[in-house]
Amino acid sequence: MDRAKEVRQALDNTYAYANVGAVFDGLEPTISTLSELLSGLPRAETLLWCGRCNGVLTGLGPESVHERQQILLSSLLSPREIERINHLTIDHTTLRHTANVMPFCRGQMLELARWATRFCTDTAEGTDIFSDLEARRLFAAAAFIAVEVLAKRLGEDRLIVPHDEHLFPDSSIAFSVGAVAATASATQPWRVLGRGLELLGKYYPRYDTHLEERLRTATGLDLEEYLICIATLVPSFLWIGKKGTFVDLTKVGEEHRFIELFRKFAESESQTAGDLRIALWGEDGGRTPDNPLSWSLQPFRQRPIIRDTWQRAVIIDGRIWEKKAAVGALFDSIRGKEGSEVRHVLGAFGKAFEDYTSDLLKGCLEHEESYHPEHFVRNLSGNVAPDGEFEIDASYKAGKQLYLFEIKATFLREDRLHDSDMFLEHIDEKYVERPKHRDETRRALEQLARVCALIADGIWLGDAADFSDTELIHPILIAYDSSLASPKIGEYLAGKFSEMISPNASLPSGQMQKGHLRISQLTVFTADDVENLRNSVEHFPLSRLLCEYQRDCPARFLSLHDYIGKSRFKYMLEPNRDLADRAKEVLGKIALQAYGRDLEAGG
Repeated sequence: MDRAKEVRQALDNTYAYANVGAVFDGLEPTISTLSELLSGLPRAETLLWCGRCNGVLTGLGPESVHERQQILLSSLLSPREIERINHLTIDHTTLRHTANVMPFCRGQMLELARWATRFCTDTAEGTDIFSDLEARRLFAAAAFIAVEVLAKRLGEDRLIVPHDEHLFPDSSIAFSVGAVAATASATQPWRVLGRGLELLGKYYPRYDTHLEERLRTATGLDLEEYLICIATLVPSFLWIGKKGTFVDLTKVGEEHRFIELFRKFAESESQTAGDLRIALWGEDGGRTPDNPLSWSLQPFRQRPIIRDTWQRAVIIDGRIWEKKAAVGALFDSIRGKEGSEVRHVLGAFGKAFEDYTSDLLKGCLEHEESYHPEHFVRNLSGNVAPDGEFEIDASYKAGKQLYLFEIKATFLREDRLHDSDMFLEHIDEKYVERPKHRDETRRALEQLARVCALIADGIWLGDAADFSDTELIHPILIAYDSSLASPKIGEYLAGKFSEMISPNASLPSGQMQKGHLRISQLTVFTADDVENLRNSVEHFPLSRLLCEYQRDCPARFLSLHDYIGKSRFKYMLEPNRDLADRAKEVLGKIALQAYGRDLEAGG
C-alpha cells in the first residue's frame, strides 16, 4: 500500500463537521453569534444537556455512529433542518479526499459546555426549557458554531464542510490528534476498569505503597471503594438505551454504608455550573478566551460529574469517565500536589505500566510457533563506551529476527494542541529528543535507534552474542497514551526514527538497510492495542500482524490500531479475558456492597 492509500484509509476514520450556515440560515460561526444564542439559555440546564448528548455519543450500547447521530438529530432539529443535514452528507461524500460528515461529536459538546459557562444566563429557572423544540434548536445551532470554534482553535478549518481542501498537510499532526479525540465514539469502561484494577491494585504497589493513603486523604475512599463508585455510575450515566437521562446522586445504592461512601465520592468528583465557570474563566470571569486555562480539559477531567442539584446530574463525557476508571485514582491522589511528590508518583506509574505491558507482551508471544521462554527478556541492558549504560524494556528473539520494545507511560498535553509547531516540540520532548543531561532517562526513540545501530555495527550483540545472527530488527514503541494512534503521528515518529538510524539505504519494502541488517519502520502500539491483542493472538501470531502491517502501511500514516480495524485481523479480535474477569469482580462487589445482593449465591 502506498502513502496515498494509507491517507485514504485514514480518512475513513475522520469526520467532517457541519457548517452552521448550511443548516441554519443567516447564522455566522462567530463568538458574538455564539454569545447571542447562549444568552437565551440557562447555564446549568445547558451543561446538563451537553452531558446528556455526550451520553448518547460515547455511551455503552451496540448502536452505530450513524444511529447515535440520528438519535440526536431527531431530538434537536426540525424535520427541515434534518433534511439539510442529510443533503449535506450526500453532497459531501461525493467530493474527493474528504471525510464523513458528523453533525455532533464529543469534542463539540465539551466546547459548547465551555462557552455555556461564560455566556448562558445564571438562573435557577428553566429546568423544563428543553422540552420546547425551539430551545433545543437554539442549543443545536450553538453546538454547530462551537465545533467550528474548536476546529479553528486547533489551527485547521479543513474539516468544516462544505470546504474541499486537502486534509492532513505536513503541519497538521496536532489537528489530527485533536480531531480524532473530538470524534471518538462509544467507550469501553469495563475493559478500562479492569486495567485500573490491574495497574493500580496489582502493579503500582510494587513501586509505591502510599497510594491508598494519599487517595483516602484526598477523597475519603480507598482504591477499591473508589473504583466501585466509578463502576456503579456507568450503567446509570452511559447506557445509551436511557437516551442520556439525568441521575439522582442521592439514590445510588441501597446499603447505608455504601450510600455514605458514595456521597464522599460524589462530593469529590462533581461540580456545579458555577464551579466549572470559575475553573475555566477565573473567579471574576475575566480570563480571556485565548488563555490556555480557559480551554483546558483539566476542569472536566478532575470533576467530570456536572450537577444542577444532587438530584439532577450527568457525566459530562464518557471518554473522560473511561480515563477516570483507569488512572483517576492516581491523579486524584496528587490533586493540588506538585514537585518531587508528583514526579515520584508518575515515575512509579511508569514502572508499573512497564511491568503490566511486559506481562501482556509475554502472553502474546507465547502463541508464536517458535516461542521459548528464554527468548523473551525484560530490561535488557548493556554498557558501551563512550555513551555508557543503556537499557531496552523488553526484547524477543525469533530465529534471525529481533523484536525490541520500549514502553512509555507518558501523557501528551491537550494545551499544546492549538499550535502544531508547539505540539511537535512536545512529542519530541516526550518520545524523541536526546536527553540534555547525562543523568536524564533516554527517550524511547533514541534508545531504540541506539541499540539498533550498536547491533548493526557489531559493537554490542547482546549477552553472550545472542544477537550475532540477527538479520531483521522490529523496533516497537508501546505508549499508554491512546492519542498516539491518531493518523500521521506514526509517520512523524517513524521519520524521526529513520533520521536517527541514518540507514545506508531505504528498501522497496519500506525497511531500512543498516550495515548487514534490515530494520523495519518503527511501529507504535498503544495500551489499548496490547490489551486487545492479548487473547486475539490465539487466532493469529503477533509476528504475522507486524509483517502485514509493514507490507501494507510502510509509511506508518495509518496507525496500527486503525490498520487492525480495517484489515482481516478485525474479524479475529477477542476481548481481553483477564480484564473482563477483573471487571466482573467489581460488578460482584457493586451488587453486594451497594445493593446487598450476592451474585454468586444467586442474589
